[in-house]
Amino acid sequence: MFGERLKELRLEKGLTQDELAKNFNSSKVTFSHYENNYRKPPMELVSKLADFFNCSIDYLMCKTDKRHGLDKETLPPVIQELIKEFQIQDIEALSYAKNKGLSAKDIKAIADTFEYLRPILTKKDK
Repeated sequence: MFGERLKELRLEKGLTQDELAKNFNSSKVTFSHYENNYRKPPMELVSKLADFFNCSIDYLMCKTDKRHGLDKETLPPVIQELIKEFQIQDIEALSYAKNKGLSAKDIKAIADTFEYLRPILTKKDK
């Protein structure tokens, strides 16, 4: 559950509940309630916690045991190239899509579409 995962991540960083709470302008009691699953944090805080602990929201919320969302290295090479070329920083949308049932065939179709669009997207104004 969320509380156990939060505690695990906090302890990995060597923080007390009070120290963690101060990072988020909150109280030790509030974080104790989160860790003991007495209260659920607002999504805005969940997002900030995921950033703080450098993990995905899904990992923090125990929806996956994979600490980070999508690993760029597992994507087809053409998509990796496009991510680099277009300087895409956040690939979590691809992770979300993958978790919603995109097959290898679907991912290949996306790659083919990017490949088709490459000349258009990279055209320089003259």
